[in-house]
Amino acid sequence: MLALKTSLLFLGIGPSFGLVMNDMPLFMPEVGKPTSFLIVTADENQTQHKQFSGVSKVMGKTVMYIAASKVDDLKLKLFAEIVKKSPVDVVVGVDHITDADFKMLDKLAESGEFQTLAVQHEDMVKKYGEAKSRAFGGKHGQTNGKLSFLDWFSGTDYDFAWHVEDDVWMPGLPQLLERFRVDSSDLVVHASDGHPFWAKTHWLIAPGQLLPQGEFCYAELMVHRVSKRFATNLLQSLKNDKEVSHHEIYYPYIADKYKMTWSNLHSGFQDFFHDGQHPPEYSTNYGQDKAKMTCLQELQKRTDVLVAHPVKTECQ
Repeated sequence: MLALKTSLLFLGIGPSFGLVMNDMPLFMPEVGKPTSFLIVTADENQTQHKQFSGVSKVMGKTVMYIAASKVDDLKLKLFAEIVKKSPVDVVVGVDHITDADFKMLDKLAESGEFQTLAVQHEDMVKKYGEAKSRAFGGKHGQTNGKLSFLDWFSGTDYDFAWHVEDDVWMPGLPQLLERFRVDSSDLVVHASDGHPFWAKTHWLIAPGQLLPQGEFCYAELMVHRVSKRFATNLLQSLKNDKEVSHHEIYYPYIADKYKMTWSNLHSGFQDFFHDGQHPPEYSTNYGQDKAKMTCLQELQKRTDVLVAHPVKTECQ
């Protein structure tokens, strides 16, 4: 069985946002997978929700990055929870952004300050090659939000970056960032020492890149943090390797290849899985019945929930 534990963070600033391309603001509007359904609950001994400036002597400068596509009303509520509470900078990377997305982000700007990054999968294909970018992206190789995130982060002056998928509910964001504020690991991740079911067929797994079971060999990346060193090494390896693997296999491979440090995202927190129909070891959300997942309004009533994924529906 997989064992999970985790925590999280947030901040609120004045309303405004800007589109950023290559770290340069283009304008400022006037209007200010694979895992079982996861719920992470608060530790009974965790009583303080500390805020900090986002810069730690140990941790360095940190940013929260939300990887998004097709921003809708539900995602807007998930994003707003992060933007309102995050004590560090927030960037929303939107794949193939549209006018409709911009209108939704106008509303998000009422929750606090953030920056919008226009993400184009085609840019990653040109830079890293179509075969490698699609293999790394896996089922969602046409968008490849994680590769775009790593590529963007590697060119910034941030030391660490949290990546959050757009179907994550994070009311416990402050606890998460505080938990890892003085942890300088290159990777903070939901780590597993067992192979995913699809590894049996070696789907999108390059030779020599699947680490043995019994050690960190599989990473579930709905919420994770990387250091600048991790991002730089991964991108360099992706360029140089003849073949690459699905990101959930490639992350552990890179940590092992460069002997980088990593921490389990769930250290020190209670947790439990729930998707209404599968046991804890079930580790894919493709094909799950949304009607059996816990809806957002039900999660909002829970004072013990720190993180939930995937959140695909509001209550009817």
